[in-house]
Amino acid sequence: SRPDITFAVGVCARYQDESSYSGEENIEVC
Repeated sequence: SRPDITFAVGVCARYQDESSYSGEENIEVC
């Protein structure tokens, strides 16, 4: 599992921890 990392460089993508999404990475682009 990786911690939640927020990228704020033009776009913001948030990677959810795999404990919340069984092995999958949830990416939110704003």
